[in-house]
Amino acid sequence: VKRKTDFYIYNLDGFDEYLKIGIAFDHEDRAEKTKGIYKDYELVKTFASREEAFFIEQAMLEETLKFKDCPRLLRKRIFLVGCSGAEEVRKVNFDYLENCFNFFCQELWDKGLWLFGVNYVPMTREEKEMCLKNIDI
Repeated sequence: VKRKTDFYIYNLDGFDEYLKIGIAFDHEDRAEKTKGIYKDYELVKTFASREEAFFIEQAMLEETLKFKDCPRLLRKRIFLVGCSGAEEVRKVNFDYLENCFNFFCQELWDKGLWLFGVNYVPMTREEKEMCLKNIDI
């Protein structure tokens, strides 16, 4: 989808050690819909397409799986406001996420969207083959 999309990392109200990784067409609108759960952001980058933001998000989530942790109370609050995203909550410091983000952005720039996806985004063999077909040689 050729629509600008925000990648974001938000602080979470009442959960100082936790951060939320995500994407949205408008991160401020998304934060507003959480009714105060997303407190303020640590990082926002607007990508030219949904695919770029999605691939960065998926690479970041995969890289940080070992930090995946969403306390029961936070999970309940997210559910009660009608949002999803509890699986994208990480108990990790921002510096680590920022380093990962900078690395992945450079890789996206160097490799291009489709080769980046093949290398860093979890996908099936069929999806990888589709990405490889999109690479301009």
